[in-house]
Amino acid sequence: MSKYNYQSNKSDELIVVRSSDYQTGSVSNFNVGLQSRIIPEKDEHLEVSIHTASIPMSYYIINSTNNTYKIEANYNSVDYTANVTIPVGNPQSSTGAGTASVDIQQIVASAIQTFLTGESLPVDDTVGNIDEYTGIMDLTFSVGATIAHTLTITIDMDGNTSLQKILGLDAETSTFQLVVGDAGTDVEYSLDRIVNCGGLDTIFIHSDLSTGLSYETRISQQSDIFGQVVIDTSNFSYALIRPFESVINVKLGVGQSLQKFNLSLNDIDGNLIDLNGYDWNCVLRVRHMKPSLRDDEKIDEHGRIQSEGVIAHTPIRHR
Repeated sequence: MSKYNYQSNKSDELIVVRSSDYQTGSVSNFNVGLQSRIIPEKDEHLEVSIHTASIPMSYYIINSTNNTYKIEANYNSVDYTANVTIPVGNPQSSTGAGTASVDIQQIVASAIQTFLTGESLPVDDTVGNIDEYTGIMDLTFSVGATIAHTLTITIDMDGNTSLQKILGLDAETSTFQLVVGDAGTDVEYSLDRIVNCGGLDTIFIHSDLSTGLSYETRISQQSDIFGQVVIDTSNFSYALIRPFESVINVKLGVGQSLQKFNLSLNDIDGNLIDLNGYDWNCVLRVRHMKPSLRDDEKIDEHGRIQSEGVIAHTPIRHR
């Protein structure tokens, strides 16, 4: 089969897609159906790519897909556990102790202390702090003077890898142990790495047009990534794909038309992105391409590239 292609004398076509036109589906996952099918000549194939895209940065760093985790404790051979929900929104990671309702270190510390107080466990106060020099979160436990047994406190992300990265945890579970000798003192533990409340650094546009044309190590298999938007802007503004920044050009089969396709917005972990009611748009470029045939090749009636000898010996089926 020939390896090269050249553009036909037809102009490029643009498909302007607005998510607002698909209110029956999700803003981040919908099917597009063109009223007029784009049809190539029988000796052409269509090449589809993302020409431009505009996506509002209206999502929340903490959202419905990553705002829960578990707190567990063991004291005097008794196990305690609770599910914790962090308020949806955009927390900050200001250095120092921060503000309880805004800064991630105090949101986490407050949840731990609420759990310990509710179970009458001997910790008087839990304070979160982000080190100004390292950017790593510290948790300080003020141990009650009445502690009589070793108290083990565990934060369990329970598969929530997104929140795990935000908090700066290397492992899914982190355990803090307070012993009898700690009674009446403050015990400090540091988490593993820098807190990251910067949000998404990239958005992937997926489409069934590009099924199998990319590979994701996350799932160790072929994927349907159609484009990537690298985020270099702040929250509540817009991220853009500009002309000639497309990740992939999708080549349809010779003679294959285009009418229906799917588009979705996902983060690096494969989660759909919630734009909080805002819409996004993109423009797809469709190019008409012709295969560069060798001297002994032709396009048969089915749009396949064949040598002239094969075509000559293939009986024509009348419909």
